[in-house]
Amino acid sequence: MMRRLNLVAVFLVSAMVCFGQQPNVLFIAVDDLNDWTGFAGDPNAITPNMDQLAGEGVHFSRAYCAYPLCGPSRASLMSGVYFSELNASATQPEDEEVEEKIEALGSSLLHTYLGNHGYKTMAVGKILHSHVPDFSVDLSGGREGWDFNEDAAGNRIRSNWPPDLNPDTASTLTDWGIYVGDNGTGTEADMSDSIAAAWAVDRLQETHSEPFMLMVGFLHPHVPWYVPQSYYDMYDHENLIMPPYNPDDWDDIPSAGLDNINDGYPRTEWAIANNQWTNMVHAYLANITYADAKIGLVLDALEASPYSTNTIVVLWSDHGYHMGEKNTFQKHTLWDRSGVAPLIIKAPGMATNSTCNRVVSLLDIYPTLLDLCGLPANELNRGQTLRPLLENPALPWDVPAFNYKHGIEAVQVGDLRHIEYEDGSQELYDHSNDPDEWTNLVNDVNYAEIIIALKNMSPFQEEPPSSAKVFEFVDGSALDAAGIGGGMTVGDVTITTLDVIGQDGTRASGGVGHGTNVGTNDGLGINSADSDKANNFDSGEGWEFSFDTDVYLQSIDLLETVAGGTLAISSSSFTDIVISGAQDGASGLGNVFVPSNALIGITFSHTNGPGMDGPKIMSLTVMPPPAASSELFADGFEGGFTPIWASTAYLSSTSYEGAKAAKMNNADYVETGVDTTGYSGIRISYARKTDGLSAGSSFTSEWYDGTGWNTIENLSSGFTPWQVVSQIGLPAGADHNPNFRIRFRVNAGSDYGYVDSVVVEGAPDTLGYGDWAVEQGLGVNDAYDDDPDGDGMVNLVEYAIGANSLSNDAAFYRPHATSSKQNGTNYLNLVYRRRMDAPYRGLDYQVGSATNLLEERTNATQEAGAVALGDGFELVTNRIPTDVEVQQFMELRISAD
Repeated sequence: MMRRLNLVAVFLVSAMVCFGQQPNVLFIAVDDLNDWTGFAGDPNAITPNMDQLAGEGVHFSRAYCAYPLCGPSRASLMSGVYFSELNASATQPEDEEVEEKIEALGSSLLHTYLGNHGYKTMAVGKILHSHVPDFSVDLSGGREGWDFNEDAAGNRIRSNWPPDLNPDTASTLTDWGIYVGDNGTGTEADMSDSIAAAWAVDRLQETHSEPFMLMVGFLHPHVPWYVPQSYYDMYDHENLIMPPYNPDDWDDIPSAGLDNINDGYPRTEWAIANNQWTNMVHAYLANITYADAKIGLVLDALEASPYSTNTIVVLWSDHGYHMGEKNTFQKHTLWDRSGVAPLIIKAPGMATNSTCNRVVSLLDIYPTLLDLCGLPANELNRGQTLRPLLENPALPWDVPAFNYKHGIEAVQVGDLRHIEYEDGSQELYDHSNDPDEWTNLVNDVNYAEIIIALKNMSPFQEEPPSSAKVFEFVDGSALDAAGIGGGMTVGDVTITTLDVIGQDGTRASGGVGHGTNVGTNDGLGINSADSDKANNFDSGEGWEFSFDTDVYLQSIDLLETVAGGTLAISSSSFTDIVISGAQDGASGLGNVFVPSNALIGITFSHTNGPGMDGPKIMSLTVMPPPAASSELFADGFEGGFTPIWASTAYLSSTSYEGAKAAKMNNADYVETGVDTTGYSGIRISYARKTDGLSAGSSFTSEWYDGTGWNTIENLSSGFTPWQVVSQIGLPAGADHNPNFRIRFRVNAGSDYGYVDSVVVEGAPDTLGYGDWAVEQGLGVNDAYDDDPDGDGMVNLVEYAIGANSLSNDAAFYRPHATSSKQNGTNYLNLVYRRRMDAPYRGLDYQVGSATNLLEERTNATQEAGAVALGDGFELVTNRIPTDVEVQQFMELRISAD
């Protein structure tokens, strides 16, 4: 019998109200704040205003920055990508450069994205490293400077650090004491955060006709730690509880790790010996309380405004801070004290007074705000929306968080933290029994396999399977008297010809520059009249060269480029690549495939014609394709492949990348079996290379359901170099199938195709209703339509959406309505949890809609997406287009066999 049950209630939403009142955003950044706050449980901190905000929202206790330094951390958060992806010219780039770099990637800064979708944007204080890029917001309050103490001549006065109190020898702003400002006349109202708070309060007292994003950046508790005496007086100096410190903590840390402890900063052993540690802790706490007071002014203004019930509040810090732990007082390190940053999100309709202990990233803020504001997702965001955790902070969540700094990588997965330095040395800590990271487990054999798995999670391993070959044209020893016309080899790739093309089209075959005196900063240019060394291109000159093997063009590094100049890279095998204007440094070439011995031309031109010096080519980076295996095996792939990581939420077959790829020609095939018993929602990903196939050839992927083969992909044209085919969902026959198999075939005569990096994955089964009922403390035969916890959701509903039948948790699990706008169309959405093995469990979820409450809600809705939550459930969005003048009603109906 089919049991059909309405889900608790009809979710009634007025489209007019939804679309007329998109939520505002109050975005509060606090510089260098670690977790010394009342809401995080610190025994000393006095932070009543942040505590109240945490009580009204969700505090994420394990939010990790992407980079443990102000500028790059903020650049990552605001751009939504890892700092390394921006390819910035400095570790602390100018705000305008961050904007330029993310726009070059086809994206935009967070506030720009909201501004492009109808939000009024306003900013004051430190948001990026300085403020925000010029002209990037509708209204700017600017940013004040650091709150220094100065004498009558305007010279900085040092109170405690460095020990000689000489500001000219200091390599850090670190110092602590009472704020007296300019020649002792400074007042609290003169301080930077006081000015920023007052500006923000004024904005909240104004009338805004469109949704707004108000960004407020506070400088305290960034060094120097100077605040008025009144904030020190709030603390009992003699009874402050000091942070944990182990004098032998450095004993098992590799030297590369100790290199991250910056020179010029105080050491804990110095602070103890000079009776300063308590003073430093007292000063840092006083600065936190000062910042909290200014945050309170802004929050009070929001509460008193007409925007109080429709504003998302996000409070975050850019990273953590050591206050004596690990024998230092600083950020910069990859240890937990630098990595963890406070994060609070208060949003209408989300959980309140909750702490979420799941590992998340500050990179998640960007996509979370887009989700909560009903805006289209930004595909370049590296983080993910935290909406599921805002709805249910206890939701299972197995997503790792990554930190990166100058080639050093750290990953946090649950209680495990792994760090790998540039020299290959490592650290591993288990926070479940070592929260202070005093015991490095990297040499513990019990963690050997865990370390391998953690290392393989890194998102920063961006090189293709074969190592890049960098041809550097900066070393005279690499050239002979004839230049490099006779060949230049890096690894297993050789430039077989490299000829000069003059302005008149003649060749200077036999080499470039005709000389050996090429200095380390000169590079190879073209000017055959210069016999001493290679020089710049001149307008109209160029190179022509080829490689002895297939390669992919990765990047070209230029020096002394000029405005008005254009460098064109061309070949019969690809569309011309044009690099225009002044672009010193590496320029990506798009991973363009070039067959062996195909001629490649590089020519320079200038708008002013010949006689204008052009750039020097410092290096050219290419990538050979992965080598192919010489034979196939009936039970899968040849050995020598490196396993890749798959989320523990999925079943992963043995999958491969790197050293070898399976090579197939006419009638060859690769086949392997994967037992999918216990898993559903099976999907497959793989990489294929088909550019060696010609007309009449085909590449086919198939899966076997136990009785016959079914086509996944049949490619007979549009052949390409290496391309990833990602997460193709298979029909239900692939679920729970001990006879499941996959195979790849090529029908190509003498041509070849390749396949590599195959992953099979699926959602692990959750319990059947009977087992679930027993686990919940119900009887196996308890009726589907009982409601023992009285939360308005019957047992079948609780089972179908993953709730607890004996706990009143409807507020966390109940489906909710949102609004969004995409490509000019308004949508009303219903968001709900669904078992990923629902078909196997006989569950059916139907979302209907109507424009009249008395109508049966049978109008079809569109499923707009599903996000796996990692606990056997997925978060599903169904939507309908709607006119803002028409009310809509949506209802989720669950049925079970």
